[in-house]
Amino acid sequence: MSSVLVFGVTSALCGASNSIGLLISARVVQGMAAAFMIPAALAITLAATPIQRIPAAIGLWSAVAGLSAALGPVIGGALIAGWGWRSVFFVNVPLVVVIAITSVRVVPMHRPAQRAVWPDPLGVLCFAGGIGLVVAGLTEGSTWAWISWRTAAAMAAGIALVAIALIRSSTRSNPAIPTGLWRSRTFAKANVASFLFGTALFLGGLAAPLFLALIWNYSIWESAGALSAATLASIVSATVAGRRVTEETTFVFASVGMGMLCLSNIWMGSSALGLERQLWETWVPAMVLGGLGIGLAITAISVAAASAVSPLDFASGLGLNLTARQLGGAVGVAIVATVLAANRHNLLDGFHLVYDLCAVVSLIGALAGLALRSRSEEPAAFG
Repeated sequence: MSSVLVFGVTSALCGASNSIGLLISARVVQGMAAAFMIPAALAITLAATPIQRIPAAIGLWSAVAGLSAALGPVIGGALIAGWGWRSVFFVNVPLVVVIAITSVRVVPMHRPAQRAVWPDPLGVLCFAGGIGLVVAGLTEGSTWAWISWRTAAAMAAGIALVAIALIRSSTRSNPAIPTGLWRSRTFAKANVASFLFGTALFLGGLAAPLFLALIWNYSIWESAGALSAATLASIVSATVAGRRVTEETTFVFASVGMGMLCLSNIWMGSSALGLERQLWETWVPAMVLGGLGIGLAITAISVAAASAVSPLDFASGLGLNLTARQLGGAVGVAIVATVLAANRHNLLDGFHLVYDLCAVVSLIGALAGLALRSRSEEPAAFG
């Protein structure tokens, strides 16, 4: 409940901010609140689910998460077009009020038998700071020059901080990162697949609205409509996967989904996508193909991650899996920024290169999905 309220307050601060410093600060706290909300929501879901139905519950939970990620850019674009950028933050406030009231009435409240143990603060700071520096180095490398001291310093310091966080997490009882879960080879593979999925998702997801705005000169409303094709497709496939995927079939759904995303990006990176608007001939079918793949992959990878850990570790396991996806997303955003900056005088070639890279990452992700089939002698999480 507290994280929901903090998220609402910081959303209001973001919308009311009159300086970039206040906006960034509020966004940082807002992101931290969201990070607490996700595993808490999952824990509530799992606590109310019979053990034999947990895979289906995780699948449905992942489908809803994928749906929200797909709907976000579309709704956000519509809000910005109609009421300006501040509305994107202010809209969260009434939603938070509804969630808070519903939580009080529906979610059972209880005091834990043991006092909650907070993750290692220094490890959290090192990990967050390290990732931020690595992303900064990747994003600003084309501006600073790849061989400049600033790029090298940012990358080196970021890697060092991440290493410190991992070392501390392996030796502490309250780790910032639950590295012990990686002893499960299946869980480790699911994290690799999640990282690759996140990279591909953000590569294509960020490139799509930029392409519509910069190459086809679409308005925000037109872009929202064009992007809805992938959104609707992902809703359908995620819903189907949430009901059908099992611990034994995760590799099928994951590899097929990433393969479909690969084919979609090959299409987008070809000459079929050019300066002339080809909405129904190229854009919509490619988006539908990619959206269907996204829905299958995100659900299957999450179920694979949860299936590899014990029921007591479901929340932390999926939280770590989501972290891997977000890290991949950060890398994807950095790649888009770098490629488009390097091709700023020929943006169409830049976008084609982004989609080609996304296709390569998706193909590697499909192979990582196939690797989920190789089961070790680890006990199954679900009896």
